[in-house]
Amino acid sequence: MTRSPFSRLRALVIASIVSVALLASGCAQGGSNETSTSAAPATQAAGAASNKPSGGPASAKPEPTGPVTDWTTVTAEASGLSFSAPANWKVIKASELQTDESKLEEAANEAGMSADALKTAMSTADIYILDQAGAQQGVPNNINVLSQTYPANTTVTEDALAAGVKSIGATPGQFSTESTTNGDAYVLTYTWDMGGQTLEGAAMYIPNADGKYVSITITTLDTALTGQIVSKIIATAA
Repeated sequence: MTRSPFSRLRALVIASIVSVALLASGCAQGGSNETSTSAAPATQAAGAASNKPSGGPASAKPEPTGPVTDWTTVTAEASGLSFSAPANWKVIKASELQTDESKLEEAANEAGMSADALKTAMSTADIYILDQAGAQQGVPNNINVLSQTYPANTTVTEDALAAGVKSIGATPGQFSTESTTNGDAYVLTYTWDMGGQTLEGAAMYIPNADGKYVSITITTLDTALTGQIVSKIIATAA
């Protein structure tokens, strides 16, 4: 049976909690009070999305998607950042699910969650960018951008990011500092066993034009694909 992108929302919502969980664990240090308030939505979202997604038989392992060859510019309006994303992935504005009850009910029903739980879980999001073709095969490729930004004087450390990754049961990978148009960005890769799938992710903190940090996660089944998307976002973020 063909699945809509929303049929994988529970997995995607859980994956998106990585960013919030990292901040709640203290990855953003030395900033203003705006930074320290991030723990509350993290707790709410994690609670709302605590169940793992239902999937097909354990033997039906989805295959990773190949490299992206076509890109388009997307804008996360709430967080004030534009970047290139795969052209054939679907952009979902979290604000639409917050304000359109019919879309919210549809998404909640197909995700196997209550509308209230889904609404709470998505309350920290700006946009979700979903690989529709992959979702139909059970591949949870996605890019998530959080709506809350963090001050320019926020300090992001490898140890704190790694602690946040470990707190959700994932394994930290490589930490790097990357140059973007608006200043230095920070990236930590990770692997995460979720629902019988090994997710290859990256948590990114990228400055927007105002110098504030925007939190982005990339989740795929393929290390090379995650790396390709990270590199493209770094090169095009504005």
